[in-house]
Amino acid sequence: MEGFVAWPDDLAAHYRQTGLWEGLTLTQMFDRSAQRTPDKPALVWAEERWTYAALRDRSRRLAVGLRRSGLRRGERVLMQLPNTPDFVFTYLALNAIGAIPVMALRAHRHAEVRHFLRASGATAYVVPDVLGRFDYREMAAQMQAEFPALRQVLVAGEPVAGQGALAALIDASLTDDQVAQALAVDAPQPGGVCTMLLSGGTTSMSKLIPRTHDDYVLNARLCGAAAGFDAGTVFLALLPLGHNYNLASPGLLATFYFGGTVVLGQGTAADEVFALVAQERVTVIAAVVPLITAWLNAPEVAHHDLSSLKVIQNGGAQLAPELRRRLRAQLGCTPQEVYGTAEGLINMTRLDDPDELLLHSSGTPVCDE
Repeated sequence: MEGFVAWPDDLAAHYRQTGLWEGLTLTQMFDRSAQRTPDKPALVWAEERWTYAALRDRSRRLAVGLRRSGLRRGERVLMQLPNTPDFVFTYLALNAIGAIPVMALRAHRHAEVRHFLRASGATAYVVPDVLGRFDYREMAAQMQAEFPALRQVLVAGEPVAGQGALAALIDASLTDDQVAQALAVDAPQPGGVCTMLLSGGTTSMSKLIPRTHDDYVLNARLCGAAAGFDAGTVFLALLPLGHNYNLASPGLLATFYFGGTVVLGQGTAADEVFALVAQERVTVIAAVVPLITAWLNAPEVAHHDLSSLKVIQNGGAQLAPELRRRLRAQLGCTPQEVYGTAEGLINMTRLDDPDELLLHSSGTPVCDE
């Protein structure tokens, strides 16, 4: 990929020889879980439920449609979608054809989007139609006028003139063999870039961080292991999936790696969150200090069955020791700190750490290499 410096050959060989890199693309990682438990729920959103088999089929058919639209391996696609099933379909579909999702957040507007398009050279831009009172289609149309390389805008919802509907790319008439044949052409490789993440924002504009399939599968695997993820994990995603924290540290991708279930939340208020925990038997939530503080002080704690909840993770600013103690005492779950960078270093406390570490530290690296 233009602008990407690959891992040095000696390091790459070492990581493969030691088994750190499994030689899997993100698509192959997800497919492995889908083949093991095809009928298990993979994704939950409101009343919608997608098994691993159904999610695989939907994303693969979308992948074929994206390729038919002209997208090719190595092309960058700016993704600015909220936490809905369309985010998951699109992310998996782009990876299946080797196109590279460039993460953008719902709150980003013209200045940030221009920066991401300029830095990435994206040829496609995926947006919702309207969220709140903001029409993303209008902003996308302006970007198309400014960036000649931006060939297409795809809308999760109702497009306007000159834009396409994401759902219209899915061809239900294709046989499974036809889908497989289409996706076998120019398939991505484990050493290729799978995602461009946003840096932590220590500069005025976020930098774009390329991650390869090899290292991002490892990222998800090790973070998931440190969080105790397994096939019984039910992960509640409340924070933006476009962040590394909620995407793969451990987040969505680690849940899929271990064959668990991802629940997409639609609100962060205590009553909404606790009701969803009780309904879906959520085991893990990734959160931040303000949310955790609000939940602990909410009277709704006593009104819901939270017995399934095992871990509440905290990312970003460090959670005070007293709040960590309160998570154990009030919610009966283990607090876990997750601190790291989009570039790769992730520190996590371990669930069986002594209190000195569990309550007072940001943990240790998930990988010794």
